[in-house]
Amino acid sequence: MNMGIPGLAGVVLTLAGLTGVGYSIRKLFVIRRSGMTDSEARESMLRLLPVNLAALLVAVFGLMLIIVELVL
Repeated sequence: MNMGIPGLAGVVLTLAGLTGVGYSIRKLFVIRRSGMTDSEARESMLRLLPVNLAALLVAVFGLMLIIVELVL
């Protein structure tokens, strides 16, 4: 099967998004094990939230491009 540009872009975006999600999970484990106070840990997690949401959005957009490629 020959993949077109939307399919390849979808694969790249999906992998980038999953990498970002993995980064977020890793940082959350570091925050939890760091021994911070509850308020400091909460502040760190709140700063990480936009990164996590952006990574999820990129992964979903990549998956949508893959679906478009499969349908077309």
